[in-house]
Amino acid sequence: MSVSFDLSRINCVAILTPAPGKKERTQQLLSEVLVANVEKNEPDTLLYQFWWIEDRNEFLFIESYKTIENLTAHMQTSYFKQCIEAIETENLLAKPMELKLLKEPIAGFNRS
Repeated sequence: MSVSFDLSRINCVAILTPAPGKKERTQQLLSEVLVANVEKNEPDTLLYQFWWIEDRNEFLFIESYKTIENLTAHMQTSYFKQCIEAIETENLLAKPMELKLLKEPIAGFNRS
């Protein structure tokens, strides 16, 4: 049996837990400032999905970039920095954001 994965992509997951009463503002900031600008300005961002996990009270970003340089460039954009600054200034998170870089999968498949 042969298993192959596309390791040329850089995949990561970001988890954000809004502070009590801050879910709507956090969602607005992430949707209107971050997601909208990533789609418009970052053609080498292959996947950028934003989810709400109700039972965990968490926002989850699933991201995929062509290269590590694309991920680094993403985190250097003015709109990313604007979001981080607003998150900190407005105390929007209950705990620090978690960022998990995904390297090689143990198992699974990709049909795309």
